[in-house]
Amino acid sequence: MSEIRVTYSGLISFIAGLVTLGTGLVFTIIVTRSLSQQDYGTWGLITSLFVYGLLASEIINFWTVRDVARGKKVGKLSLVSSSSLSSIGICIYLVIALLVAPESSVEINFLIIAAILIPMQFLRKASTGINLGWKPQLLGYGSIISGIVSVPLALFLIYFLDWSIIGIVFSLAIAEGANIIFQVVCAREKIKAKIDFAILKRWFKFSWVPLYPKISNLLVFSDVIIFSVITGSVIGVSYHSAALVIATLVGYAAAISVSVYPKLLSGDKGKIITRNLTNFFYFAILLVFLATAFAKPGLFILNPIYEIAVFVVIFSTFRILFFYLTNICESFLIGVENVDNESKSNFKDYMKSKLFFLPTLRLIQYAVYIVVLTIVLVSLNNSTETIELVVYWSIIAMIFQIPLVLYLLYAVKQTFPLKSEIKSIAKYIFAGLVSFALVYFLIENFLTYSEVISEFLPQVVLLALLGVSMYALITYAMDKPTRDLIKAAILEIKK
Repeated sequence: MSEIRVTYSGLISFIAGLVTLGTGLVFTIIVTRSLSQQDYGTWGLITSLFVYGLLASEIINFWTVRDVARGKKVGKLSLVSSSSLSSIGICIYLVIALLVAPESSVEINFLIIAAILIPMQFLRKASTGINLGWKPQLLGYGSIISGIVSVPLALFLIYFLDWSIIGIVFSLAIAEGANIIFQVVCAREKIKAKIDFAILKRWFKFSWVPLYPKISNLLVFSDVIIFSVITGSVIGVSYHSAALVIATLVGYAAAISVSVYPKLLSGDKGKIITRNLTNFFYFAILLVFLATAFAKPGLFILNPIYEIAVFVVIFSTFRILFFYLTNICESFLIGVENVDNESKSNFKDYMKSKLFFLPTLRLIQYAVYIVVLTIVLVSLNNSTETIELVVYWSIIAMIFQIPLVLYLLYAVKQTFPLKSEIKSIAKYIFAGLVSFALVYFLIENFLTYSEVISEFLPQVVLLALLGVSMYALITYAMDKPTRDLIKAAILEIKK
């Protein structure tokens, strides 16, 4: 069994996520305040197209994490094979980009230049995959480095030189490069072994195992393409992308669970899962209240033109919560799946395993989602304002996350020795309601909206700190597990 410390790694990843949140927010403000709505919508379309280009990287990343967690030295194999596969990723991305561009009224040159990010992301996923299998906290440190590097580059290339999307691409490429170098240096003892082509052969023989689940990813990220093609514009995508900047705050809570997956792969029986899920809800509930209470101020900070997307933020926040909870539960379940650790396992064995069954559920979920979304958009496109279409989009996306997350929570309860900690979660919700009801009252009655970011941002930060502090104090006073968590965090920081 590995020496991964779940709470330690989770806390480090969460703290790193908060730091990255700060740098990411600064980066995003630079982007949203510098780019036109058309260009920002184009960038949102580009990020959705990346999903297609990065599909092949999942073959290497999936098996790298599982094999490293089980003590196999596949680091060099992972890096070399990822570098080779990135050329395929570039070709796939460019083909789809060339097909989509004429239908969505975007500048094709921007889509082509963005292709340089494909190989960078292949290598970043491979290097972080190595470290996720044995030292998950290194992913957090790498994210901090990437964030710190990206901000001054964005300020120079996007704000001062006005390079628009080209500035974003070069800023992110250099930041990814810094992260890759850090991850490779930290993983050096895992990449000393010679390349074992027998392992590579096994990876590709069962490449359908990691690729099959990603079909659902292609579907869910196709909603951006479908929206832009049906409406013939990326303006709606710009509202959607801005709202997700705020809503995705909730996703940082998932960092607390990042080390559970490799821990289970190494042979752990999952006794830590109850506490880990409760810790996730502690941070997730805080971030849900934070995102919804600050939806309007947050959008105003990004750019006043996105302020009308408040309801999109609210529905998207719950969508993101359910999405990450689904990911966490799925990682728990496939973490104890050993079919790939048995040398005699054949295709039929894999088909019977959770590695096939759970992705099938996701595939059904997202296929129905895309069909329903397409029908709604086609029906309402000519009679509905763009922002209203985006609101309907966010509602549909949220609703279709609910059935699967309920099933997976049930499956986790049936698989692991879970204890009920409903009382703690109820206390977190109560603390959130009390804390952010007051903060929302202050926002509505005393917050002065100013387009001068240096005047407006400090007000928002102070109100956010007030809400977070009240939440922490109330939960600390009411909940013993919270006190234990905070004491553990302080102890780890002292170490």
